[in-house]
Amino acid sequence: MVTMTACSVSREASNYDELSMQQSLLFADSLKDLKNLRTQLYSAAEYFELSYTNDDQKQIVVETLKDYAIKALVNTVDHLGSVTYKVNDLLDEKVDEVTGTEFRVSCLEQRLRTCQEYIDHEGISQQSLVINTPKYHKRYILPVGETMQGSIRTKAKYQGCSLDDEDDWRQFSNGIMRILLFFCLLFVWHILFQCLIVCTLLSCLAKLFELPLRKHHQLQ
Repeated sequence: MVTMTACSVSREASNYDELSMQQSLLFADSLKDLKNLRTQLYSAAEYFELSYTNDDQKQIVVETLKDYAIKALVNTVDHLGSVTYKVNDLLDEKVDEVTGTEFRVSCLEQRLRTCQEYIDHEGISQQSLVINTPKYHKRYILPVGETMQGSIRTKAKYQGCSLDDEDDWRQFSNGIMRILLFFCLLFVWHILFQCLIVCTLLSCLAKLFELPLRKHHQLQ
């Protein structure tokens, strides 16, 4: 029975590791696609600049540049939406892991408290056996200060290892999740800002290339 339970736990752990690895690879691929999109936008800007300089059909080049800029902006927004969704999915998964860890820590706390209560109870029982009650003078009790002090030291020793920092653990885990979310969003917004700058430059180039064509047609 114990062997079957251990096998099932190991299978669940291996499946969880495989899913985590797949999600990490998908997220890394999405970030690579987003970086490649930025490189493609820069290459497209250089290509359209050379085409406008060397090609005689400048109006066709301008129209093609407009269409490409619109498609590039749509693809950028699509990639950013996909990356944002995957970031949220990973954060939700990490939150679930932290919640499970907190539950396991609380179970360990409860077990330690139970053991501590049992140890304290056994210590009190042993101290009660050590105390010598008077046989003749019932009005007086023999001094047992050293024995009681030993009991207090034992109790303090076991109380020192208690886990009463559940609130600190929760604050620590929440702080880690906030820091991860902040850096992920900062990275995504940085890439979005660069892509938007490139799209804006492409549209400005299209407008600049279109003005000489209009003047040329007016002169004709």
